[in-house]
Amino acid sequence: MSSKPISLQEIREKINAIDSDILRLLEARGEVALQVADVKRQQKNDPVIYRPEREAQMIRRYQEQFQGALDSKDVGSIFRAIISSCRSLQQQQTIAYLGPEGTYSQQAVIEQFGPSVKLIPVVSIEEVFNTIKRGDARYGVVPIENSTTGMINPTLDNMIQSPLKICGEVNVKVECHLLVRDPENAPVEVIYGHPQILAQCNQWLAKHYPTAKKVSVNSNGMAAKMANDDSKVAAIAGPLAEDHYELARLASHIEDNPNNTTRFVVLGNNEIEPSGDDKTSLLITTPHKPGSLLELIKPFASNDVNLTSISSRPYEHQMWSYIFFIDIDGHYKDEKVQKALDALGKEPIMYNILGSYPKAVNS
Repeated sequence: MSSKPISLQEIREKINAIDSDILRLLEARGEVALQVADVKRQQKNDPVIYRPEREAQMIRRYQEQFQGALDSKDVGSIFRAIISSCRSLQQQQTIAYLGPEGTYSQQAVIEQFGPSVKLIPVVSIEEVFNTIKRGDARYGVVPIENSTTGMINPTLDNMIQSPLKICGEVNVKVECHLLVRDPENAPVEVIYGHPQILAQCNQWLAKHYPTAKKVSVNSNGMAAKMANDDSKVAAIAGPLAEDHYELARLASHIEDNPNNTTRFVVLGNNEIEPSGDDKTSLLITTPHKPGSLLELIKPFASNDVNLTSISSRPYEHQMWSYIFFIDIDGHYKDEKVQKALDALGKEPIMYNILGSYPKAVNS
């Protein structure tokens, strides 16, 4: 005898029961978060609430343990939102980023910190640094590297002089859309975008809009705002700007590289403890003589430390000398990283640890 098929109403009743269980667990999660805040305040007047290493460990573990139908990235996003809401019960985090609203930097903030934060949009990457140093924001998020166009020089230049530490990183898939106010009446004469984004869409623009004037602006959010003000203007921006400024797409995914990704870093004043899967960023100056770069790399190779990125900027205090920015696998407290840094310190080389922090989590 065949069993009676389950009805849609019965399935909905199951969902309602599960959702009721989730609500009860969220209530319990919030109560425990408040207890954590009380304990931290008893130990310290101004406790550190944002713990990226702890959050990274949690999300990685939940993604690994989950065996259901949801994608692991969705699982990460759900728990990121839960962690964000519970963190805000302890203390709302203020985050500076390159504005205005609708930028990829804002998207990076949301992906890293979740939705329950206070956003402070500022006019430049330099002002992100300044906002944290003034104490107007606890943390800041800035772009540091793009998979297509390379390092973001304004960020590197500010890192040279800044006492701030890198506390975390997040990788944002860059979706570039050509946005206008009115797609039915859009004789595009000018296309606005951040210089990095214009470069990342250069081939597509040359093919489809060879005569349109391309104009660089400070951010893609600003480009979207300008497109909203003028029907003859188009902006290159992402879904966040599209929604915020109520724009329409003339074209989707116009980036030359479909895997185009920007790496953002979190800036703050506190050092981060090891998470078990970390990265360390270093700023290094070497003597201006043959073999200096080899001497810089050798300690990492001999101690089995993977060097994942190296770039340079001119050193303003000495002509034709350079400052190197290096990323390595591991935390500076890891034994083999310590050995590499000790060996590096024995050479006529100066280095500064910009931060050790959890690698970006796929959420």
